[in-house]
Amino acid sequence: FQSVQSLQEESRGAGVILPSFVLKHLYEGFNAANFQDEHYMVLLYGVFNVETGILSYASGGLNTTPIRVRPDGSIQYLESEGIAICKMGDFIKPQYQNRQQLLFPGDKLVLYTDGLIEARSPAKEQYSQERLAALLRSGARMDADAMKDMVLADVRQFTGLDKPADDITLLIMEVILPY
Repeated sequence: FQSVQSLQEESRGAGVILPSFVLKHLYEGFNAANFQDEHYMVLLYGVFNVETGILSYASGGLNTTPIRVRPDGSIQYLESEGIAICKMGDFIKPQYQNRQQLLFPGDKLVLYTDGLIEARSPAKEQYSQERLAALLRSGARMDADAMKDMVLADVRQFTGLDKPADDITLLIMEVILPY
């Protein structure tokens, strides 16, 4: 957070900072810091333009695939390849890639950690990205809060646990008018 905040302060008045530049800055700062070699971060950094509906983003090693859910139930998997923010600066100089996605009112963008799709049932079956996508299709007309509650309830029912074995982070962004 401090690294991104200082980058914003340095570029006051310069407009939007490209997501790839932010990730490159984070990577370099992380490698210059006194973190242990085994520490790392995975993230997706994005900026949503409320005037145009364009999401500009870059992946810092996010190991799941963001899902765009349209109001008609169709889904789109967003590209999210990228290098994690890690202590490999002596060996890897990553080139983070800017991507853009036009989002329309009613669309939802679903971001989640691998703890969600890797959750296990009592029979050791994996929750899976396919199950998540089918559930999102069925709830495509729900608002973001209701969709979040639906997903978390389904994971609890699937695992039979109130608290899954691995941590789960789920973020659902809903595009609303006007933009």
